[in-house]
Amino acid sequence: MTNVIPFNQQQVSTKFRDQLPADNDLGAGIQGGYGVMGYKGKVWTAKYKGEEQPLMRPDGDGPRNSIDAVILKAPAVVSKIFYEGVFVEGSTATPDCWSTNGVTPSPAAAKKQNDVCITCPKNAWGSKISQDGKPTKGKACSDAKRLAIVPANPTKEDPDMLRNEMWGGPMLLRVPAASLQDLAKHGERMKAQGYPYQSFITKIAFDPKEAYPKFTFEPVRPLTDAEADVVIELVKGAQVERVIAAEEFAPQLATAAPAVFTAPLPAQSVAPPPPPPPVPAGLTTSATWSPPPATSVAMAPPADLEAELDALLGS
Repeated sequence: MTNVIPFNQQQVSTKFRDQLPADNDLGAGIQGGYGVMGYKGKVWTAKYKGEEQPLMRPDGDGPRNSIDAVILKAPAVVSKIFYEGVFVEGSTATPDCWSTNGVTPSPAAAKKQNDVCITCPKNAWGSKISQDGKPTKGKACSDAKRLAIVPANPTKEDPDMLRNEMWGGPMLLRVPAASLQDLAKHGERMKAQGYPYQSFITKIAFDPKEAYPKFTFEPVRPLTDAEADVVIELVKGAQVERVIAAEEFAPQLATAAPAVFTAPLPAQSVAPPPPPPPVPAGLTTSATWSPPPATSVAMAPPADLEAELDALLGS
């Protein structure tokens, strides 16, 4: 930790030691973004802070076919993505409709297709249309599994690499629908041998037998104790939860327009309510009705407020 040098060797006033609020922290509530491990066609890309970098082979001979990573966490649900036009696998464009929790569409989706995902026509098998306009057996709304991962060194112990400072720590990897069964089998096979999926490095590659990006999963080596300490720390961290549950495609909030002073509205009075209907002869009432007091929509501002506005506008 860097030692703080007092300004011009002057100490902070003792008044601040016990008279500041407990939340005296400029960083409170501010969360950093996370990186995304994606792909275009069969080229792996790392995206962080708006910059996208294709991953190349160490010898410089073309793009990498695989990445080595530790899977930190996977949610219990699948997410869903729907594009009205032709969907390009691995696209980072904002979908027309999507669901992070796989239950309801995101509030930020521009064209929600249904109130809930389970009964959505676009989530039904046989709803997908091919590029040549023919119906297929697939679903128009694609399933995906969001994984929190970190890159790993496959050949030697390297706890520092697992912290992934280059791309901001835990990253998002979205596993496409065609690879979900392979992902499940990979986890089950290793779990049966006594290895939780966080305890080893997984090589994730593109299946060379398929023209589209389909993943294959292969265990590389178990983590060492030093690497395990880092992984356990990351799994317990807040960023992993953001990676698997945050609204990936939610738009940024618009910047609020600056406030503009305007002249106060003239006072307007509201007409009193009509009198109650007459009580028929022979009937009595135990309660006495009285109209509510009249109110006004706007009141003229007090003199001191007018003077303050004049001073602001004249400054």
